[in-house]
Amino acid sequence: MSEIAGIGKVRIGMIESTQANAFVLPGARILVTRKLVAYAGTEDELAGVLAHEFGHVLKRDGERDMFSLDGNWILAQDDANLYLFTRQPLVFVVRIDAPDAYPAQFSPDCGSVVFYDENYRVERWNLASKTREWVHEVVPNKGCFESTLSPDGA
Repeated sequence: MSEIAGIGKVRIGMIESTQANAFVLPGARILVTRKLVAYAGTEDELAGVLAHEFGHVLKRDGERDMFSLDGNWILAQDDANLYLFTRQPLVFVVRIDAPDAYPAQFSPDCGSVVFYDENYRVERWNLASKTREWVHEVVPNKGCFESTLSPDGA
């Protein structure tokens, strides 16, 4: 089916994680955590999870995940978490709680990831140390009705 959809071969891998989860990465890759495999009661339950993830592959949901500018990192994001991987070899590095976060971004130097939520809570995480560098709460001016920056940033 993936070849019919023009996606090519789907690759499935397993990673270590404290979370029972599965998700899609760019390049039609499905990753499943060992904890999810252990948690699945039957092969049919695991097949159901893989079928669900295969649906994401067909919709190309993994293509919205991103590579760092230097090509060394992969960032995947769902509704509650960020997942960071090294690219060569593909190794899971860290999961970051990020409930309801807008799409995260790599810093220009590719050394950290920054994200924010609807309450303007901004976090920056260092990739090398796998630690949060800082968190800021931005308090908008209640009299301000602008929702975008002008072209000059003012």
